[in-house]
Amino acid sequence: MADESAFLDGIACATEGDYAGAIACFDRAIAAAPYSAEAHYRRGLAYFDAGQWQQAAFDQSRAIEIDPNYQDALYARALVRVALDHFGGAIADLTHLLTLDPRHAAAHQLQATALRKQGKLDLALISLRKAAELYLDRRDVAATKHCLDLLKQLQPTTAPTAAIAAPLSTAPAPATSPALTPPSRPETFYAALLTRAEMGDTLGALAELNWVLNLDPQDRSARLCRAAVRIVQQDWQGVIVDCNPVIQADPNQPIAYRYRARAKLELGDRAGSLADLDRALALNADDPLLWVARGDAKQAAGDYLGAIADYDRSLETGGDRPTVLVLRAKAAVRIENLSQAIADYEQAASLWCDRNDWERYRAVLEQLKRLQQSVPADHIDRAAGGKPQNPLWQRLLGRVGGQTAIAQTLVDRAREHYPGMDEDWYLEKVLYDLDRSADEDDF
Repeated sequence: MADESAFLDGIACATEGDYAGAIACFDRAIAAAPYSAEAHYRRGLAYFDAGQWQQAAFDQSRAIEIDPNYQDALYARALVRVALDHFGGAIADLTHLLTLDPRHAAAHQLQATALRKQGKLDLALISLRKAAELYLDRRDVAATKHCLDLLKQLQPTTAPTAAIAAPLSTAPAPATSPALTPPSRPETFYAALLTRAEMGDTLGALAELNWVLNLDPQDRSARLCRAAVRIVQQDWQGVIVDCNPVIQADPNQPIAYRYRARAKLELGDRAGSLADLDRALALNADDPLLWVARGDAKQAAGDYLGAIADYDRSLETGGDRPTVLVLRAKAAVRIENLSQAIADYEQAASLWCDRNDWERYRAVLEQLKRLQQSVPADHIDRAAGGKPQNPLWQRLLGRVGGQTAIAQTLVDRAREHYPGMDEDWYLEKVLYDLDRSADEDDF
């Protein structure tokens, strides 16, 4: 078969280092068999070796779309994402891969790299130690030594936790087993536990925190960390139980008020939630998270103008701009200020696009499409400079819900990456990239 021949030729070219030739061969193979996950995976490898990382990510994403449990593609996309500094996406891929194969040593090692790049050293050390254990089981001396050397370099000079300092063994410790000595760096230890909970291991994080609180029931940091883990669990009563003694012991803890306010809001106590947030803001009016939290509470109570004012303050104090813009847009919709909502959604979509966060980008586009039908046509800026007559520009507008600001942002980004081409080339490039990234989770 022609596609099989092209596929084998692509593998041969890649083996010889002819990545452009390999990509051309895999192009033919995919044209003949567009649902071949392996062909997309192989072309993604060739793109990666050729230094075209974004194209490599698209191909690995397509392979995963065809076969969601394609382990090689999951690892390859995680590797690309690390190269692109998209560490959260890499960890998500590796988490999925490790649910399919918990003994995938290379995945544990790559996860350690991504966690270290995020500054989560404690978790990185745990992943690296697990990789070393698995390599040792396989008698892969070189890989084991490499991991052990990295462990020596990365471990803190102060006394490490027992979970890291314990000697290697072929029997891995249970995920929920607590450490045997108190943490030497509490703030890092608690941050690592919260990350562990956010990655899905809430029971393991709670086991560690329960152990710390058994040693010292007055440890406020441990209680606040346990409250944060319980927020992940949506154990709202548990959050309040942990926050109450912290506030009683020290009424000047804004984060305790914020956690308790979130729990109260979820339990329907809107007045109590707002009261806690007012106290927290009186203690720290420069925390953008507190302004967002109070904006959410006001929006839940139907005070949409008050919510918008709080979201404005969050933006002024450094809140995460696209996230806050989306929240402000939702409040604007409630007071029928659709023009403001559309402007906020457009700006948020452009920012998500700049961050390559395609999942949130597409979610914002869906909101924009819904609003389009509610806004008179003369309120929508259709573009300037004769672009409406260009059918490629019209196609692009159709793909982005008629939002010219977003379309222009995409074209400008293409122009920055590939200078010197004509306008139609950039429009075709953007349309091609959107087609390639359609229905992918993160790219």
